[in-house]
Amino acid sequence: CKSCIDKVWDSEKIPSCPECREVFLFKRYAVNWQLCKAVESSQRSQQYEKEEIPNQEQKSHYLLGSHECTEHKEVLKVFCQDDGCPVCVICMISSKHKGHTFIPILEATSMFQDKLKNTVSSLEVKMKHLKECQSKQEQNISAVKDDAQSLEQHITSEFAKLRQFLQDKEQQMIQQLKVEAAEILEKMTENLDSIEEMNKAIQKDKSSIESTLQQKDPLLFLKGITDETKSIMKRTKEETKVDICESWIPKKKRKGVFNGEPYTGRLRLGVYRGPLQYRVWKEMLSVVNPSLSHLTLDPNTAHPGLTLSEDLTSVTYGASKLQFFDNPKRYDSH
Repeated sequence: CKSCIDKVWDSEKIPSCPECREVFLFKRYAVNWQLCKAVESSQRSQQYEKEEIPNQEQKSHYLLGSHECTEHKEVLKVFCQDDGCPVCVICMISSKHKGHTFIPILEATSMFQDKLKNTVSSLEVKMKHLKECQSKQEQNISAVKDDAQSLEQHITSEFAKLRQFLQDKEQQMIQQLKVEAAEILEKMTENLDSIEEMNKAIQKDKSSIESTLQQKDPLLFLKGITDETKSIMKRTKEETKVDICESWIPKKKRKGVFNGEPYTGRLRLGVYRGPLQYRVWKEMLSVVNPSLSHLTLDPNTAHPGLTLSEDLTSVTYGASKLQFFDNPKRYDSH
């Protein structure tokens, strides 16, 4: 400080620097601005520690005074717009920032605060838009889930109808087959009973004839032989007459002993085997909703390169174009 320098110079005949001992010809003071700023900064810092800052503006000034340039130890008072950083007064006049634009720190703070506020406003608008999009997307997701559930129920219901139709048709055909098989088996069983009765009657006649043949006495053998022979011949003639004149009568109603034949009834394989799936599929069309219908083509819109059938249900493509009357509905390009 000046008082310290005066004390040193008063004690010396030739004045010199108290620190580096450089000799001066004349006693002339040079202000050390860097030291001055450091002292002022230290004093402000000490003062702030003792006193409470009354308002935000004074707090800002204090905060500015508490930040120093790392190179010059000066308070950062201005903002370099070119480099985008706060600088001190010495930096401002240095060659490093030559030609740059500077504004006060508080003005720069206000400017960037306004920019950030505008940015926040813009972000709020985007957030609002995103929330709307989010809400719509959630509604779309919910709608798709509802549609999927509804369609799943619809598919289940439609296939249930088809399955019910097939099950009913299956039971109907099985019942029909059982009835038909029962009728055939009944006829076969009755015919089998008739054959067994015929066999018993023939066995009885055979046993009677064999017993007669064992007779050794000629008189006893001839006794009653005429009646027995006539009886056997009569049954034979009656059976032959039935075969010729009453062949339309079912075998179970025919009389006689010599007409036993197996009943050859058969199940209708064409009904129960054959193209079964195709026939059932055609019957299934009755439960299809909407029912199938023929497609009718419109000749007024047909491309000149297309040929329609007379019933307008089929189309073919030809290399040569046909002559049609002009129609505004006609397609003239692919």
